Amino acid sequence: LKADVEKLARNRRGQVVIALTHPECKSVSIPYDVTPEFSVTPQQLTLFNVKPNQPIQRDLWIMSNYEEDFEIDSISSQKGTMKVLESKKIPPAPRTDAAAGSSSVKTGARYQLRIEITPPVQQDNRSMLVDVLEVQIKGGEKLAVQCRGIYAAS
Repeated sequence: LKADVEKLARNRRGQVVIALTHPECKSVSIPYDVTPEFSVTPQQLTLFNVKPNQPIQRDLWIMSNYEEDFEIDSISSQKGTMKVLESKKIPPAPRTDAAAGSSSVKTGARYQLRIEITPPVQQDNRSMLVDVLEVQIKGGEKLAVQCRGIYAAS
């Protein structure tokens, strides 16, 4: 079997079906779920009791799930309520392989982002703030982090 990487980027779940000639079993299915190249922790930001024009800070971690080095090309907020205060790259670190007794295996690079969210003044009595932080990986995919904030009762 050979994977089509372009199709896997769009759909990370599926199954391989192998047709058989056996009289008691016509086919065998093998489900799969591919780990994405990058992950963001937390996957979304949920804020409670936010107040207009009172900034809130949160940390985000972006990690390579395949232990590869990477760079962030750009970071933007769809509605402009979020901005990056600090972007710190944590270099790859040795990981001990207990079975082999060595520490030559490395973990991939990570980024720690310090984000500031400034809730806008409520319009039309909306009770929620909604925005998306987009992180463009250099030469790769765009990651989206949803941010939802519930305004404090007035």
